[in-house]
Amino acid sequence: MISTAGYLFLTILGFGFLILIHEAGHFLLAKRAGIRAHHFAIGFGPVLCSWRSGIGFRWQTTNADTLAKFPGHQGPVESISRDEMRRCGIGETAYELRILPLGGFVGMAGQDDTDAGATSQEDGAFNRASLGARMWVISGGVIANIILGVILFCIAFMHGVEFEAPVLGGVAPGSPAALAGLRAGDIVVAIDGEAMKTFTDCRVASALSASGTPLNIEIDRPVDGGAPQRLTMQVTPTDSGAGIRQLGIVPSTSLTIPFVRLREPQKELLASLGITSGDGDAAIDSITIVGIAGTTMSTYSSLAEAFARAHGDGIAVNVAVTRANGTVKDETITLFPTPALAVVLTPEPLTDGQIGAEMSLGGLVPLVRVGDVIDSGSAKGILERNDIILRAGGVVGPRREQFRSALQSAAGSAIDCIVDRAGKEVRVSLPVASNGTIGTYLEYAWNDPRTADPMVAWKMDQSVDAKATSSPSEGHGIMALSTIQTVDGHAVRNWYEIARIAHAISDSTSEGISLPITVVLPTVEHPIEQIVLEFDSAQRAHLALGAWSPPLPREMFLPSQVILSADGNPLRAISLGFEQTGVILSNVFLTLKALVLGDVGVAQLSGPVGIVHAGTIAAERSVWYLLFFLALISVNLAFINAMPIPIADGGHMSYLLWERITGKAPSQQFQSMAALVGMGFFAGLFLLTFYNDIARLIS
Repeated sequence: MISTAGYLFLTILGFGFLILIHEAGHFLLAKRAGIRAHHFAIGFGPVLCSWRSGIGFRWQTTNADTLAKFPGHQGPVESISRDEMRRCGIGETAYELRILPLGGFVGMAGQDDTDAGATSQEDGAFNRASLGARMWVISGGVIANIILGVILFCIAFMHGVEFEAPVLGGVAPGSPAALAGLRAGDIVVAIDGEAMKTFTDCRVASALSASGTPLNIEIDRPVDGGAPQRLTMQVTPTDSGAGIRQLGIVPSTSLTIPFVRLREPQKELLASLGITSGDGDAAIDSITIVGIAGTTMSTYSSLAEAFARAHGDGIAVNVAVTRANGTVKDETITLFPTPALAVVLTPEPLTDGQIGAEMSLGGLVPLVRVGDVIDSGSAKGILERNDIILRAGGVVGPRREQFRSALQSAAGSAIDCIVDRAGKEVRVSLPVASNGTIGTYLEYAWNDPRTADPMVAWKMDQSVDAKATSSPSEGHGIMALSTIQTVDGHAVRNWYEIARIAHAISDSTSEGISLPITVVLPTVEHPIEQIVLEFDSAQRAHLALGAWSPPLPREMFLPSQVILSADGNPLRAISLGFEQTGVILSNVFLTLKALVLGDVGVAQLSGPVGIVHAGTIAAERSVWYLLFFLALISVNLAFINAMPIPIADGGHMSYLLWERITGKAPSQQFQSMAALVGMGFFAGLFLLTFYNDIARLIS
């Protein structure tokens, strides 16, 4: 078995190979055009080792040994003429490996990225070549990386590569997909007639769709004991707030948890359920939920359905624990579900135009609790896991959607908040990113019986033309931060008990129900109120829809996967290679668009360290996935290099296009200034991404 260090070495070797191929594209086309190349270098900075025809291999440079062949010559090696080199049997190009493996270059006569005025009158100078030849040479790196990407894709697909399957694992309440009737378990076959092979295809299809234009989505819906039902639905994607359209769907998830990839809070959750990596055995590699009471299952959706049917009771789950030494141990653990109250929609759209959804008991909603805090988020070091939001700006006890709206309103500034931290009130000034986020996962405070700001109106029906109606809690004077003390005469300590009693009553009749509740108001006068929530038959039926969900969140599990394979057919592999190249280029475009519009923060960018780290993970999955990953990076390199940024290939091509149109090159002063800007841009980008990468690795 290859060690992690071995995977790291393979990834670095592969990354260096991509750079080698890119520079080889420039070099080979330069040679074909008769342009003299002084250097073919991988990396920047001092030379570690080099090789030159007629001289051989040397540590550091071959310059001293080359000049020794021309005792009467005055000046650097580059000033020796091409004819003199040939007569002495010395190669004109030094092939070099340099100390900083962050790129590479081909040093051609009469061309210097850092000196716009660099020209040469010698035979084979870049500046003396025809305009068409120079264009080909500049584009050689991009062409080589695209060709390499397609080849690597083809090799990977000849064997087969795993992707997220185009199967819905969940649909966000109030989302376009929910309004159209899509649901978990649906298999997306095609969108607007285009076959969907992976879940990424579905994301790209919605993101690139025309604004306001419905998509025809063809699905297969599983039917118990029969063939899937083929359906076609019209779904109109909505804007995420940054010009990228989405459907509100998440991919299907398997029942395998990759233990080594979990964050510490997730490992703590498993430990609280009786699953730990200790007891003297080898470390846990993965955990798979096999089934319940002898019934096998394979997707998170099926697990969620089982917990929904349990009505709050504990479930004995069969688990297979695989350890690093290959041993597999079957265990049975009892899991208690998390209460998920009936989902209702907010009566008005939120600040970003989306429809908000809350889990509610007659209009009463749990407070917001902070889950994981992302290291790169603005809340890092200010909010802590399990903080309960008591106030956000001027909103007391904000519901989850109210809190999100308050953050959107404070985008690019700070918002004053009060949180409950282990029973103590703490005031914080919370900086909000320009896209209205703070980098936290928001959950409900199920263990706290207090209520958020009650919903006096809601939408039970999730159709587009649904009307807002009064909730059962409207008119009772319940205030935010009120504490629910009893439900139907039973003392309650948390929302688990509240939900269990409410569900038991809602299941007992098909008519309307009365639910007596005692609440303690956060006031000195009349602190205790006895109220009765009245549910008509429709509201009672809706209350009964409230499900109980698994205590293990979906994001802990590996996605359901589909294998894209050419089945040994080279032509099919080539076709898949070109298809994936198009998908990757579309994703790069969408990412850059989101970055410019602020939907993706610069803290999410990765540099060489992050790429190598991700590549190591890819290598650990399989050599075929590593090849796919390298193909992905190769296509990304091609795209970035083709952009019209000074000192990048696209920047040089822009100068040549300008020369083609106007008949003369841009001024040396302009090119020099642009080169400085380009170098500053790439230096800043390198420092930023290097910082991001190191911060992630440390955390």
